[in-house]
Amino acid sequence: MNFAFASVVSKTYIKKGSKLNESNICLKRPGNGEFKAKDFKKIIGKIAKIDIKKNIQIKKEYLK
Repeated sequence: MNFAFASVVSKTYIKKGSKLNESNICLKRPGNGEFKAKDFKKIIGKIAKIDIKKNIQIKKEYLK
């Protein structure tokens, strides 16, 4: 039933070395990503290990 939930997604292009914040990530359906809505606040402030394109589900391997 992941269709009723949301995943953390890049709202904008995120350059390698940038911190994740409320202006560059958001929540979107479906909820089949590694980070769910409940994880949103936990990943604020994490650093991107790679360049992340816009509208991509955030994965653990993308973050330091």
